[in-house]
Amino acid sequence: MRKGCVTPTPDLAEILTAREASTPAAAWWPEADRFLYAQNYSEAAALYATVADPSPRERAKHGFCLGLEGDDNGAEALLSEANVGSHPEALALLAWVLGGNYGRRMHGFGNAAASQRATERRARVDALFKEALAHECPSSSVFNALFRVLGTYQENAAVQAARARMLYPNWAWPHAIIAGKERVAGKLDPDILDDLIRTLPRARHADVFHEAYVYAMLLERWSAGAMSCV
Repeated sequence: MRKGCVTPTPDLAEILTAREASTPAAAWWPEADRFLYAQNYSEAAALYATVADPSPRERAKHGFCLGLEGDDNGAEALLSEANVGSHPEALALLAWVLGGNYGRRMHGFGNAAASQRATERRARVDALFKEALAHECPSSSVFNALFRVLGTYQENAAVQAARARMLYPNWAWPHAIIAGKERVAGKLDPDILDDLIRTLPRARHADVFHEAYVYAMLLERWSAGAMSCV
């Protein structure tokens, strides 16, 4: 670095891209950026909060961390389409922040103004997810954000779950989403049960255990070893 030159801190997309490619964090990155890279979002957010006059890129990184810590209001105050960048994970996180779990932040009740705000917010969420999912191979974090906002029963969630199931065959939740849709339609595919049982040890969502249990009963496929996790 030449004397007198200041190297700009990485933006959100640079950090996420480096992490996605397993490229080590650069030696000159500030500690907050290193915490973000390491997915230590609470520590990163605490450090970003100490910046006296944050630039749009610092606000974006701070907002991203707050969003992943569950602080939707704090994240929305810092993160927007203007500074979020183009990385799919960042776009999906902003959509999740704006939409809320099960779309609760897109509901408009009470009067016409509230309904209009909800409609506008939903349009923003849809546009962000559309851009994030336009990439050839979005990360599982992108699909996870979509399922969190839409729930697991909407048609678009099922379409994307089928895509996620192909891209990430060891991720249990997409298998469960497809299983539920097929079951409700009166279709029971033994291969889906095989996928559910195979991924049960790493499952984190109740949907997976529920669908595995129901499928096993309906298909009369019981075994002590296979169902011990259900």
